[in-house]
Amino acid sequence: MKIGIVNDVSMAVRVLSKVIEDSTNHHIIWHAYDGLEAVNKCAQQTPDLILMDLLMPVMDGVTATQKIMHKNPCAILIVTSSVEKNLSLVYEAMGHGALDVVKTPTVGIEFLTEDRSDLLKKISTIEALLGYKIKKINKNEKKFPHIELRSSTIPLLVIGASTGGPMSIAEILSKFPENSPFATVIIQHMDQEFTKGFAKWLGEHTKIKVEVAQEGKFPKKGCTYIAGQNKHLKLRSNGTFYYVEEPMENPYKPSVDVFFASVAMHWPGKFVATLLTGMGCDGAQGLKQLKDLGWHTIAESKESCVIYGMPKVAVSIGAVSSILHLDLIAEEILSRIPNSYISG
Repeated sequence: MKIGIVNDVSMAVRVLSKVIEDSTNHHIIWHAYDGLEAVNKCAQQTPDLILMDLLMPVMDGVTATQKIMHKNPCAILIVTSSVEKNLSLVYEAMGHGALDVVKTPTVGIEFLTEDRSDLLKKISTIEALLGYKIKKINKNEKKFPHIELRSSTIPLLVIGASTGGPMSIAEILSKFPENSPFATVIIQHMDQEFTKGFAKWLGEHTKIKVEVAQEGKFPKKGCTYIAGQNKHLKLRSNGTFYYVEEPMENPYKPSVDVFFASVAMHWPGKFVATLLTGMGCDGAQGLKQLKDLGWHTIAESKESCVIYGMPKVAVSIGAVSSILHLDLIAEEILSRIPNSYISG
Protein backbone atom coordinates (compact mmCIF):
# COMPACT_ATOMS: atom_id res chain seq x y z
CA MET A 1 0.00 0.00 0.00
CA LYS A 2 0.96 3.63 -0.52
CA ILE A 3 1.02 5.35 2.88
CA GLY A 4 0.97 8.99 4.00
CA ILE A 5 2.10 10.03 7.50
CA VAL A 6 0.60 13.06 9.27
CA ASN A 7 2.27 14.12 12.52
CA ASP A 8 3.74 17.38 13.79
CA VAL A 9 6.44 15.65 15.88
CA SER A 10 9.58 14.91 13.85
CA MET A 11 10.58 11.98 16.05
CA ALA A 12 7.17 10.37 15.64
CA VAL A 13 7.43 10.74 11.87
CA ARG A 14 10.85 9.06 11.89
CA VAL A 15 9.66 6.20 14.11
CA LEU A 16 6.56 5.56 12.01
CA SER A 17 8.61 5.71 8.81
CA LYS A 18 11.11 3.20 10.19
CA VAL A 19 8.41 0.75 11.26
CA ILE A 20 6.83 0.86 7.81
CA GLU A 21 10.05 0.69 5.84
CA ASP A 22 11.69 -2.04 7.95
CA SER A 23 8.78 -4.36 8.47
CA THR A 24 6.43 -4.27 5.46
CA ASN A 25 6.22 -4.17 1.69
CA HIS A 26 4.34 -0.88 1.85
CA HIS A 27 5.98 2.40 0.98
CA ILE A 28 5.59 5.98 2.23
CA ILE A 29 4.72 8.50 -0.46
CA TRP A 30 4.65 11.66 1.66
CA HIS A 31 4.81 13.20 5.16
CA ALA A 32 2.72 16.11 6.43
CA TYR A 33 3.29 18.04 9.65
CA ASP A 34 -0.23 19.41 10.14
CA GLY A 35 -3.76 18.59 9.00
CA LEU A 36 -3.98 21.30 6.34
CA GLU A 37 -0.78 20.11 4.70
CA ALA A 38 -2.20 16.58 4.72
CA VAL A 39 -5.42 17.72 3.04
CA ASN A 40 -3.43 19.47 0.29
CA LYS A 41 -1.03 16.57 -0.25
CA CYS A 42 -3.88 14.08 -0.32
CA ALA A 43 -5.53 16.12 -3.08
CA GLN A 44 -2.33 15.96 -5.13
CA GLN A 45 -1.49 12.31 -4.41
CA THR A 46 -4.08 10.22 -2.57
CA PRO A 47 -2.50 7.30 -0.68
CA ASP A 48 -4.14 3.98 0.11
CA LEU A 49 -3.73 4.64 3.84
CA ILE A 50 -3.02 7.68 6.04
CA LEU A 51 -1.52 7.41 9.53
CA MET A 52 -3.17 10.46 11.12
CA ASP A 53 -2.22 12.19 14.38
CA LEU A 54 -4.96 14.01 16.32
CA LEU A 55 -3.44 17.05 18.03
CA MET A 56 -1.58 19.27 15.55
CA PRO A 57 -1.20 22.97 14.77
CA VAL A 58 -3.01 24.76 11.91
CA MET A 59 -5.56 21.93 11.51
CA ASP A 60 -6.18 18.99 13.86
CA GLY A 61 -6.58 15.37 12.80
CA VAL A 62 -10.35 15.30 13.23
CA THR A 63 -10.90 18.21 10.85
CA ALA A 64 -8.33 16.85 8.41
CA THR A 65 -10.06 13.45 8.43
CA GLN A 66 -13.41 15.08 7.73
CA LYS A 67 -12.05 17.12 4.80
CA ILE A 68 -10.08 14.24 3.28
CA MET A 69 -13.03 11.83 3.47
CA HIS A 70 -15.22 14.46 1.79
CA LYS A 71 -12.84 15.39 -1.04
CA ASN A 72 -10.33 12.57 -1.54
CA PRO A 73 -11.48 9.58 0.54
CA CYS A 74 -9.01 6.88 1.55
CA ALA A 75 -8.37 4.62 4.53
CA ILE A 76 -7.31 6.55 7.66
CA LEU A 77 -5.77 5.05 10.80
CA ILE A 78 -5.56 7.39 13.81
CA VAL A 79 -2.12 7.18 15.45
CA THR A 80 -1.94 9.10 18.72
CA SER A 81 0.39 9.21 21.71
CA SER A 82 -2.48 8.92 24.21
CA VAL A 83 -5.60 7.08 23.12
CA GLU A 84 -7.29 7.26 26.53
CA LYS A 85 -6.91 11.04 26.89
CA ASN A 86 -8.24 11.64 23.39
CA LEU A 87 -11.19 9.21 23.28
CA SER A 88 -13.76 11.88 22.38
CA LEU A 89 -11.59 13.02 19.48
CA VAL A 90 -11.03 9.41 18.43
CA TYR A 91 -14.78 8.72 18.19
CA GLU A 92 -15.33 12.01 16.39
CA ALA A 93 -12.62 11.14 13.85
CA MET A 94 -14.11 7.67 13.38
CA GLY A 95 -17.48 9.31 12.86
CA HIS A 96 -15.94 11.23 9.96
CA GLY A 97 -14.46 8.10 8.43
CA ALA A 98 -11.30 6.99 10.27
CA LEU A 99 -11.18 3.20 10.38
CA ASP A 100 -9.35 2.53 13.62
CA VAL A 101 -6.90 3.90 16.20
CA VAL A 102 -3.56 2.78 17.61
CA LYS A 103 -0.96 4.19 19.99
CA THR A 104 2.08 5.88 18.47
CA PRO A 105 5.10 3.55 18.79
CA THR A 106 7.69 4.77 21.29
CA VAL A 107 11.48 4.64 21.11
CA GLY A 108 13.06 2.01 23.35
CA ILE A 109 12.76 -1.68 24.12
CA GLU A 110 8.94 -1.68 24.02
CA PHE A 111 9.01 -0.10 20.59
CA LEU A 112 10.78 -3.17 19.26
CA THR A 113 7.92 -5.48 20.26
CA GLU A 114 4.43 -4.51 21.41
CA ASP A 115 4.00 -0.96 20.02
CA ARG A 116 5.37 -1.84 16.60
CA SER A 117 3.40 -5.08 16.50
CA ASP A 118 0.13 -3.27 17.31
CA LEU A 119 0.67 -0.76 14.51
CA LEU A 120 1.57 -3.42 11.92
CA LYS A 121 -1.39 -5.56 12.94
CA LYS A 122 -3.78 -2.63 12.39
CA ILE A 123 -2.23 -1.90 8.99
CA SER A 124 -2.52 -5.57 8.02
CA THR A 125 -6.19 -5.64 9.01
CA ILE A 126 -6.92 -2.53 6.95
CA GLU A 127 -5.03 -3.99 4.01
CA ALA A 128 -7.22 -7.10 4.19
CA LEU A 129 -10.35 -4.96 4.39
CA LEU A 130 -9.37 -2.94 1.32
CA GLY A 131 -8.84 -6.11 -0.67
CA TYR A 132 -11.78 -8.07 0.76
CA LYS A 133 -14.17 -9.48 -1.83
CA ILE A 134 -17.72 -10.58 -1.17
CA LYS A 135 -18.54 -14.25 -1.59
CA LYS A 136 -21.26 -14.68 -4.20
CA ILE A 137 -24.64 -15.71 -2.91
CA ASN A 138 -25.72 -19.17 -3.98
CA LYS A 139 -29.38 -18.85 -4.93
CA ASN A 140 -29.90 -22.52 -4.14
CA GLU A 141 -28.30 -22.17 -0.72
CA LYS A 142 -30.48 -23.54 2.08
CA LYS A 143 -32.18 -20.74 4.00
CA PHE A 144 -32.69 -20.69 7.74
CA PRO A 145 -36.14 -21.98 8.79
CA HIS A 146 -38.85 -19.46 9.58
CA ILE A 147 -39.55 -19.25 13.32
CA GLU A 148 -42.73 -17.64 14.59
CA LEU A 149 -42.48 -14.85 17.15
CA ARG A 150 -43.14 -16.05 20.69
CA SER A 151 -45.08 -13.77 23.04
CA SER A 152 -42.13 -13.75 25.44
CA THR A 153 -39.68 -12.52 22.79
CA ILE A 154 -39.01 -8.81 22.50
CA PRO A 155 -38.33 -7.10 19.17
CA LEU A 156 -34.61 -7.04 18.36
CA LEU A 157 -33.01 -4.21 16.37
CA VAL A 158 -29.63 -5.12 14.87
CA ILE A 159 -27.26 -2.51 13.43
CA GLY A 160 -24.02 -3.02 11.51
CA ALA A 161 -21.53 -0.23 10.78
CA SER A 162 -17.90 0.43 9.95
CA THR A 163 -16.23 3.54 8.52
CA GLY A 164 -18.07 6.62 9.81
CA GLY A 165 -20.33 4.50 11.99
CA PRO A 166 -19.98 6.06 15.47
CA MET A 167 -21.66 9.37 14.64
CA SER A 168 -24.33 7.68 12.48
CA ILE A 169 -25.16 5.30 15.31
CA ALA A 170 -25.29 8.17 17.81
CA GLU A 171 -27.67 10.05 15.51
CA ILE A 172 -30.08 7.10 15.39
CA LEU A 173 -29.95 6.30 19.11
CA SER A 174 -30.51 9.95 20.05
CA LYS A 175 -34.04 9.71 18.61
CA PHE A 176 -35.12 6.65 20.58
CA PRO A 177 -37.41 7.25 23.58
CA GLU A 178 -36.54 6.16 27.09
CA ASN A 179 -37.70 2.61 27.87
CA SER A 180 -37.90 1.66 24.19
CA PRO A 181 -39.84 -1.63 23.83
CA PHE A 182 -37.04 -3.32 21.88
CA ALA A 183 -33.42 -4.32 22.42
CA THR A 184 -30.65 -3.04 20.16
CA VAL A 185 -27.40 -4.82 19.28
CA ILE A 186 -24.67 -2.92 17.43
CA ILE A 187 -21.75 -4.43 15.54
CA GLN A 188 -19.29 -1.61 14.90
CA HIS A 189 -15.83 -2.43 13.54
CA MET A 190 -13.76 -1.28 16.53
CA ASP A 191 -10.91 -2.63 18.65
CA GLN A 192 -12.01 -4.03 22.03
CA GLU A 193 -9.72 -1.54 23.76
CA PHE A 194 -12.17 1.23 22.93
CA THR A 195 -15.59 -0.42 23.15
CA LYS A 196 -16.24 0.45 26.81
CA GLY A 197 -15.44 4.08 26.07
CA PHE A 198 -17.58 3.89 22.96
CA ALA A 199 -20.54 2.58 24.96
CA LYS A 200 -20.11 5.42 27.46
CA TRP A 201 -19.83 7.98 24.65
CA LEU A 202 -22.97 6.65 22.96
CA GLY A 203 -24.79 6.75 26.29
CA GLU A 204 -24.26 10.50 26.36
CA HIS A 205 -26.23 10.80 23.10
CA THR A 206 -29.33 8.81 24.06
CA LYS A 207 -31.88 8.28 26.81
CA ILE A 208 -31.51 4.50 26.72
CA LYS A 209 -28.92 2.36 28.48
CA VAL A 210 -25.82 1.45 26.43
CA GLU A 211 -23.43 -1.29 27.51
CA VAL A 212 -20.96 -3.83 26.15
CA ALA A 213 -22.52 -7.23 25.35
CA GLN A 214 -21.50 -9.74 28.00
CA GLU A 215 -21.10 -13.50 27.52
CA GLY A 216 -24.18 -15.41 28.69
CA LYS A 217 -26.48 -12.37 28.96
CA PHE A 218 -29.85 -11.93 27.24
CA PRO A 219 -30.73 -8.79 25.24
CA LYS A 220 -33.25 -6.78 27.28
CA LYS A 221 -35.79 -4.25 26.07
CA GLY A 222 -34.79 -0.63 26.52
CA CYS A 223 -31.08 -1.51 26.33
CA THR A 224 -28.43 -1.19 23.63
CA TYR A 225 -25.49 -3.60 23.41
CA ILE A 226 -22.14 -3.07 21.71
CA ALA A 227 -20.01 -6.00 20.48
CA GLY A 228 -17.05 -5.66 22.83
CA GLN A 229 -14.26 -8.10 21.93
CA ASN A 230 -11.85 -8.77 19.07
CA LYS A 231 -13.97 -11.86 18.40
CA HIS A 232 -17.27 -12.44 16.67
CA LEU A 233 -20.39 -11.76 18.74
CA LYS A 234 -23.15 -14.35 18.22
CA LEU A 235 -26.44 -15.48 19.75
CA ARG A 236 -26.88 -18.97 21.15
CA SER A 237 -30.05 -20.96 20.50
CA ASN A 238 -31.34 -19.79 23.90
CA GLY A 239 -30.88 -16.12 22.92
CA THR A 240 -27.79 -15.34 25.02
CA PHE A 241 -24.62 -13.63 23.79
CA TYR A 242 -21.32 -15.41 23.27
CA TYR A 243 -17.99 -14.67 21.53
CA VAL A 244 -16.06 -16.94 19.14
CA GLU A 245 -12.88 -16.77 17.04
CA GLU A 246 -14.31 -18.53 13.97
CA PRO A 247 -14.66 -17.80 11.11
CA MET A 248 -11.06 -16.59 10.87
CA GLU A 249 -11.19 -15.22 7.31
CA ASN A 250 -13.16 -12.05 8.13
CA PRO A 251 -10.94 -8.93 7.99
CA TYR A 252 -12.68 -7.52 11.06
CA LYS A 253 -13.73 -9.08 14.33
CA PRO A 254 -16.51 -8.65 15.25
CA SER A 255 -18.19 -9.27 11.90
CA VAL A 256 -21.64 -7.93 11.06
CA ASP A 257 -22.31 -10.93 8.79
CA VAL A 258 -21.50 -13.44 11.53
CA PHE A 259 -23.81 -11.77 14.07
CA PHE A 260 -26.68 -11.24 11.61
CA ALA A 261 -26.45 -14.91 10.58
CA SER A 262 -26.70 -16.04 14.21
CA VAL A 263 -29.74 -13.81 14.68
CA ALA A 264 -31.35 -15.36 11.61
CA MET A 265 -30.65 -18.81 13.04
CA HIS A 266 -31.66 -18.31 16.65
CA TRP A 267 -33.84 -15.24 17.30
CA PRO A 268 -37.51 -16.33 17.30
CA GLY A 269 -39.04 -13.34 15.62
CA LYS A 270 -38.39 -10.55 13.17
CA PHE A 271 -38.03 -6.80 13.55
CA VAL A 272 -35.50 -4.47 11.87
CA ALA A 273 -31.92 -4.88 10.66
CA THR A 274 -29.92 -1.85 9.55
CA LEU A 275 -26.64 -1.55 7.65
CA LEU A 276 -24.91 1.81 7.91
CA THR A 277 -21.90 3.53 6.36
CA GLY A 278 -18.77 1.43 5.96
CA MET A 279 -15.92 0.34 3.74
CA GLY A 280 -15.99 -3.19 2.36
CA CYS A 281 -18.92 -5.60 2.20
CA ASP A 282 -19.41 -6.96 5.73
CA GLY A 283 -23.08 -7.29 6.65
CA ALA A 284 -24.58 -7.62 3.17
CA GLN A 285 -25.00 -11.38 3.21
CA GLY A 286 -26.29 -11.40 6.79
CA LEU A 287 -28.81 -8.70 5.91
CA LYS A 288 -29.99 -10.82 2.99
CA GLN A 289 -30.57 -13.79 5.29
CA LEU A 290 -32.69 -11.66 7.62
CA LYS A 291 -34.68 -10.14 4.75
CA ASP A 292 -35.44 -13.62 3.43
CA LEU A 293 -36.91 -14.47 6.85
CA GLY A 294 -39.23 -11.46 6.76
CA TRP A 295 -37.20 -8.85 8.66
CA HIS A 296 -37.45 -5.26 7.51
CA THR A 297 -33.94 -4.37 6.31
CA ILE A 298 -32.62 -0.83 5.93
CA ALA A 299 -29.51 0.41 4.11
CA GLU A 300 -28.22 3.92 4.68
CA SER A 301 -28.37 5.93 1.47
CA LYS A 302 -25.33 7.07 -0.49
CA GLU A 303 -26.18 10.70 0.25
CA SER A 304 -25.61 10.38 4.00
CA CYS A 305 -22.91 7.67 4.09
CA VAL A 306 -19.33 8.62 4.86
CA ILE A 307 -18.35 5.58 2.77
CA TYR A 308 -21.03 3.99 0.58
CA GLY A 309 -19.52 0.52 0.62
CA MET A 310 -21.33 -1.96 2.84
CA PRO A 311 -24.84 -0.58 2.10
CA LYS A 312 -24.07 -0.47 -1.64
CA VAL A 313 -23.19 -4.18 -1.69
CA ALA A 314 -26.34 -5.00 0.30
CA VAL A 315 -28.48 -3.13 -2.24
CA SER A 316 -26.74 -4.87 -5.15
CA ILE A 317 -27.59 -8.37 -3.86
CA GLY A 318 -31.23 -7.61 -3.05
CA ALA A 319 -30.79 -7.57 0.72
CA VAL A 320 -32.60 -4.28 1.37
CA SER A 321 -36.25 -3.40 2.02
CA SER A 322 -35.65 0.36 2.34
CA ILE A 323 -32.83 2.74 1.37
CA LEU A 324 -32.99 5.75 3.67
CA HIS A 325 -31.05 8.90 4.49
CA LEU A 326 -29.58 8.73 8.00
CA ASP A 327 -32.04 11.39 9.21
CA LEU A 328 -35.00 9.07 8.46
CA ILE A 329 -33.75 5.74 9.77
CA ALA A 330 -34.76 6.14 13.43
CA GLU A 331 -38.28 7.20 12.43
CA GLU A 332 -38.60 4.14 10.20
CA ILE A 333 -37.42 1.83 12.98
CA LEU A 334 -39.87 3.27 15.51
CA SER A 335 -42.74 2.98 13.02
CA ARG A 336 -42.12 -0.78 12.83
CA ILE A 337 -42.64 -1.51 16.55
CA PRO A 338 -45.47 -4.07 16.90
CA ASN A 339 -48.70 -2.53 18.25
CA SER A 340 -48.79 -4.98 21.14
CA TYR A 341 -45.52 -3.53 22.47
CA ILE A 342 -46.64 0.09 22.01
CA SER A 343 -49.87 -0.49 23.94
CA GLY A 344 -48.28 -2.78 26.48
